[in-house]
Amino acid sequence: MSDREQRLEVNAGDATIAIDPATRMVVVRAGRWARFLSFDEAVLLSVRRLHTPWGTAAARTLTLRLVERFGERLSTPFPDLCRLFPDAATLAAARAEDLGKLGIVRQRVRALQALAAAVAEGRITLHRGAPLTATMAALRALPGIGEWTTELIAMRALAWPDAFPASDIGVLNALGTRDVRQVKALAEAWRPWRSYAVMGLWQTLEK
Repeated sequence: MSDREQRLEVNAGDATIAIDPATRMVVVRAGRWARFLSFDEAVLLSVRRLHTPWGTAAARTLTLRLVERFGERLSTPFPDLCRLFPDAATLAAARAEDLGKLGIVRQRVRALQALAAAVAEGRITLHRGAPLTATMAALRALPGIGEWTTELIAMRALAWPDAFPASDIGVLNALGTRDVRQVKALAEAWRPWRSYAVMGLWQTLEK
């Protein structure tokens, strides 16, 4: 396979990333890897990521409560598949106190509803065809949405292959450091595929 062919495969999402634990080098190999999200999944991502200080289990619990409270009922042959994830308009119109009763702290409620309102009103579109620079700037301008959340949404919803949430606790754990500046410097060698590096680092924590 030529370098050009491999670059095209990576650009299409058909690549895997291996992280060498000794050298911390990123190795691109052929294969299928990336999975990008629709808006509803992006909201799910934001809910979970906004609550990771409490851990993944807590984030899942809060997400389940959100779906049970605001998700539209769905009739299926599967008992556990009974609700849709609430859409942007529903979350934007929800009373803040009702969201708070689910266990979501006030600052996170504000961030979630700001994102949902921006999408529902068409001020922000979250899909791989959205303008990257303008969309990321609009996300950063929302209350409660910082660089970490912006980079994660850029990676998952905008399908940007070079997004890099340097302060992500999973990335830091995988690299064995809490020095965000050091991680940013290390990741420069992984451009323009830093999103794939992030997924590779996360995967090392599951082994």
